Amino acid sequence: MSAIDSTDRAPYAVISPVRDEAGTFHCTLASVLAQSVRPERWVIVDDGSAAAFRSLLEGIAGRFDFVDLVRSGDRGRREPGRS
Repeated sequence: MSAIDSTDRAPYAVISPVRDEAGTFHCTLASVLAQSVRPERWVIVDDGSAAAFRSLLEGIAGRFDFVDLVRSGDRGRREPGRS
């Protein structure tokens, strides 16, 4: 298998919905940063996290110019698979 030049790849975006994931978000951050081609945009949608996690997200958004932080209001308890 031959290596693919990063210029041959189309730009892409990542959207990550999060809420109070301080215990595991470092893995997500490390994974995105380790990509051979980083996303053109990474939109992190904060669904009502507590202040400490929001602060962490703000720091990440301030450090990396391809990261956008979107804050939605607290919509109550999240249940996977429910709309």
